[in-house]
Amino acid sequence: MEGGYREFDCGICGKHVWISKSLYRGHKYCSDDCSHTARRESLRRARRRHQKTEEGRRGNARRQREYRRRHKVKPDTEVESPGVRNGSVFPRSTTVGHDRRP
Repeated sequence: MEGGYREFDCGICGKHVWISKSLYRGHKYCSDDCSHTARRESLRRARRRHQKTEEGRRGNARRQREYRRRHKVKPDTEVESPGVRNGSVFPRSTTVGHDRRP
């Protein structure tokens, strides 16, 4: 069995794996699930490294400006706070489900 197989430990779960030399292509992971997990982690680390560069910070600032511009609250769609009417502030009841009576 030693001559026709390669063995390795999965880089994610640590499972010991045997694979035939004819199928071996530098595998590091035992399954597609482990491979996809490793890829997601690799991309996450790359995004973090990029965010630490000047180019990454400028790109993030640009995206945030565009987001805020797209989601800007327009005056005709502003939602009024429940305790404010016509610029006057009314006290809210501190009791829930009960009327306040003098």
